[in-house]
Amino acid sequence: MACCCNDSCKHEKKENKKLEVIILFIRVLLAILFCGLSFLNVFNKLIWQYVLNIIAYLIVGYDVLYRAIKNIFKGELFDENFLMSLATILALVIKEFPEAVAVMLLYQIGEFFQDMAVDKSKDSIMELFEINDETAVRINNNQEEIVDLDDINVNDVILVKPGNKIPVDGIIIQGKSRLNMAQLTGESIPYEVVEGNEVLSGSLNINSALYIKATKKYNESTTYKMQEMIKNASKKKAKSEKFITKFSKIYTPIVILLALIVAFVIPLILGFDAYFKTYLHRALTFMIISCPCALVISIPLSFFAGIGKSARVGILSKSSEAIENFANVKAIAFDKTGTITKGNFVVVDESSINQELFINLLYQVETKFDHPIALSIVDFYKNRVTNKLEISDVLDIPGYGITASYLNKKILIGNENLFKENKIDLPTINKVGTMIYLAYDNAYLGYVCLADTLKDDSKQAINLLMEQEKLKTYLISGDKKEVVEDIASKVNITNTYYQMLPEDKVNAIKTIKNENNGLVAYVGDGINDAACLIESDVGIAMGGLGADLAIESADLVIMDDSLTKLVKGHKIAKKTLTIAKENIIFALTIKLLVLILGAFGYAPMWIAILSDVGVCLLAILNSLRILTTRTTKNVL
Repeated sequence: MACCCNDSCKHEKKENKKLEVIILFIRVLLAILFCGLSFLNVFNKLIWQYVLNIIAYLIVGYDVLYRAIKNIFKGELFDENFLMSLATILALVIKEFPEAVAVMLLYQIGEFFQDMAVDKSKDSIMELFEINDETAVRINNNQEEIVDLDDINVNDVILVKPGNKIPVDGIIIQGKSRLNMAQLTGESIPYEVVEGNEVLSGSLNINSALYIKATKKYNESTTYKMQEMIKNASKKKAKSEKFITKFSKIYTPIVILLALIVAFVIPLILGFDAYFKTYLHRALTFMIISCPCALVISIPLSFFAGIGKSARVGILSKSSEAIENFANVKAIAFDKTGTITKGNFVVVDESSINQELFINLLYQVETKFDHPIALSIVDFYKNRVTNKLEISDVLDIPGYGITASYLNKKILIGNENLFKENKIDLPTINKVGTMIYLAYDNAYLGYVCLADTLKDDSKQAINLLMEQEKLKTYLISGDKKEVVEDIASKVNITNTYYQMLPEDKVNAIKTIKNENNGLVAYVGDGINDAACLIESDVGIAMGGLGADLAIESADLVIMDDSLTKLVKGHKIAKKTLTIAKENIIFALTIKLLVLILGAFGYAPMWIAILSDVGVCLLAILNSLRILTTRTTKNVL
């Protein structure tokens, strides 16, 4: 569903909430009225007290009873609806009429406020990533027309005026402006764009009107993918959430068993006739206290808040489990090209036996690819090409290089491993850089040496990860030893793996896991490192949602190329896990305290309800503290 329905959906939700408040208010008034009538002398007979209080009880609790019966048939015996129904019906049986009605009243009011608190909390989190305008302006026959986002097709021309957001991914065909991409990347520094630049949906146009040709439909664009990832993130639960689900299934029956002991065993010991009613009353309090509402609501909300906060700083999470695992990682491994370095290669040296043939072959083959190295080579040689050659049978061999054919003779372009495989001797060349060799018809023809540059924040980010976040760092690359160690020394990484083929990288991740005896994260571009992203406990893809493989393989996606986002993301993940644990400890402590007080008769049923609602509301408020997590200290 497109964002254009957001306002109408919100309005409808608001109206529904108003109606709920009115209905609850009427039910409460009627219940109080009928319960109050039972105290009048004219209705003083027991039969009338039963009738009036049961009417009051049904008015305020019919929906709880209905849900309890429905859930019994689903096998959900020990949920809060069943426990509330059983406790209050037994209270009616032992003639505790006002308390039965009052407890159901308090429960309904408490549930209403809990639902309202949860809804408001989720709304405040969802507002963090409402990153599209509701409609767009499409140019049709030189006329402007307002359209819903779902109605935009590929190749449609969209006008984006200053102050509006780009509705779908596209290419600028006219105009020049600056974009604020804070909603996507978490960074508010304006980004200048001109004709021919690709732009992402959700970017805010600041200066001048832009005409954009849509390259994707709305449901394929960046903002849609972001929102879908966030909405679906809560489906894959964290271990803490799974623990609460399992715990509730064990904890609640145990409390029910204890309630039965309090109701029947203790009176048998002390004197059944004298103590049965007293201890049955305490047992009912036990059952009400056993409702695990605070845990069931607040723990998922904690992770949802963590997912929302992460999105706000430009990190998308595919699951609650990814947030929890990232908080617990002991080591983090990095790909080199495009992760630690910019991936903007510059040719620093070249040599060839037949320069014209070397350049023409190299250029024509590399134009078939959009890898950073290929793009750099094409850019370097574009003005030196003399002939357009008909290249065929082009094949990319990951970890080795490229094979192709020209005039039915084989072309090899790649690293030393490719030439060893094909038994072609290479000259000894001592250069620090990425070496690309070329052979034609089984004869060495020449080489080109490329150098990459560090990202501006690589060194700072890795130092912060090691010093502040206490993580061990690794660099894994398919490049040769000299290049990998040179880059590693510049960013203070001492653990390196070099000349790694894709399968070697996966084995390296396994080795790192064993070395650290714990969870390991891997950061890569999500294209060449898909296997490592899957093998690691937390796969982190850099550079946004441009590659579908990144989304499929990674657990976390960083929306830009900033490595300092890792520091921010780790802080948020740790804060999320800490708050989730605080909620568990707080809720269980209060539950235990009220259970003990209830067992000794110091906590009536209405206190049990108030404590449950109070704990739940405090846990919800505590969860929202994640949204205020500071992530910018000592970070660029």
